[in-house]
Amino acid sequence: MPAEGMKKILSRAKQEIAYYRALFIHPRTPRLSRWLLGGAIAYLASPADIIPDFIPILGQLDDLLIVPGLMGAALALIPASVKIECREKMANHAAEAVSCGSPSRNPDPEPEKGQGPAEEAGGAAP
Repeated sequence: MPAEGMKKILSRAKQEIAYYRALFIHPRTPRLSRWLLGGAIAYLASPADIIPDFIPILGQLDDLLIVPGLMGAALALIPASVKIECREKMANHAAEAVSCGSPSRNPDPEPEKGQGPAEEAGGAAP
């Protein structure tokens, strides 16, 4: 189904955004990497481009080259241990989010026999 595919894409995009955010705020991320990541986001969000978007093909092509280039340069400067730590953090966070929404968890379990509201209040069960 197309809706499931879109949900999967959006879920992955959220994970990647959280990953890059974790990299950006990690204390061992080099300052230059932070500048490059920030520059990529600013360039993507900015209405000013090197080649304006209204120029067919070339206008979008600069976005497709500059932003990934800045992101790749930033990632190349970040130590592997920081990237692994942030990926694991995101994986653990995603696993917790899935387990919280899983149907196997029952947040309001059935009371045990003899532990219903009437017995708790001191009354007899009918």
